Amino acid sequence: MPITGLTPKLLPPLLGGLGAHASVLEVKTASWTATAADSGKKFLVVGATAAVVCTLPAIADGPFAFEVFNGSDQNLTMTAATADTIITYNDLAADSVAFSTASEKLGGSFEVLCDGTSLFVLARISSSYQNVTVST
Repeated sequence: MPITGLTPKLLPPLLGGLGAHASVLEVKTASWTATAADSGKKFLVVGATAAVVCTLPAIADGPFAFEVFNGSDQNLTMTAATADTIITYNDLAADSVAFSTASEKLGGSFEVLCDGTSLFVLARISSSYQNVTVST
């Protein structure tokens, strides 16, 4: 027997099915200093008109984790608060990691992970032709 007389109620889906655990998106157009309180955020660098530098929190402020996505055709550099403390591709003591090669900046991203004793900055390239610059 069919049910009649009911009005369907549509509930909006939770963002990514995560609800309260959904990432916070924050737009950046210029350089900034991240804090441990930014943990869980996804930073979108869009509309930048000059090179953008994200100075990372001190390792002692960990744990923290966030991501930074480059949507501007500008250099994007992740810089350690203390020199020689970033662990990244083929380097245990980097000062910074950047997308800075002409025509290879857009779409790149960085995953930043810190457990309070180690700081990882992992480049996520959007193409196999995208280069990452590591400075020590």
